[in-house]
Amino acid sequence: ILAVSQFTLYGDARGGRRPSYFRAAKPEQANAMYEELIARWREAGIQVETGRFRTEMQVELVDVELVKEPAGHFLRFYIEKPEGDGIALNDLEAFHRRILPLVERVEYDYMEVSWPGADRPLKTERDFERARGMAVELKTYRAVNGAKQFSGELIGLEDDRVVIEAADGRRLDFARKDVAVVRPLIEFDEEDLQDDAPAQ
Repeated sequence: ILAVSQFTLYGDARGGRRPSYFRAAKPEQANAMYEELIARWREAGIQVETGRFRTEMQVELVDVELVKEPAGHFLRFYIEKPEGDGIALNDLEAFHRRILPLVERVEYDYMEVSWPGADRPLKTERDFERARGMAVELKTYRAVNGAKQFSGELIGLEDDRVVIEAADGRRLDFARKDVAVVRPLIEFDEEDLQDDAPAQ
């Protein structure tokens, strides 16, 4: 038998794409159960090899927030694959296990680990490089020529300015310090909606 520890014991997915593991068994308890199972198999004369699932994680920390909500203080981590192509549920759970001992001195009630989504804000130079050529929406802190919201194709970062090409071909650039948020523009057409519609 090959026994690989994973410890996905309890995940509360009622929050949608942000499952919470705060009610899961502690790592020490889960590990004790795992070791006891291995010991019983070996006592029964069964040959067992062991391993650890995703021992070395290949994920990127996108953002961290500690916010107060009616239910309590939520400590949230947002992670994704370095390639920017989403995250698996097992990666979320494994990161939760890894980070738990490192936040023992932080005062919080619940911890959540999730993927920020395809439309997450662009923050780092790497984010802007990966999103080059994509349709984005941009919001500024103060109105520029009477508007605070713009959209277009992302040209990139140039001399610490965010540059986009508007639908009419105009090249717009904004000082990075004046930009409140830049995020990919996710658009759906009728065909996409029809694909998600329930069969009649």
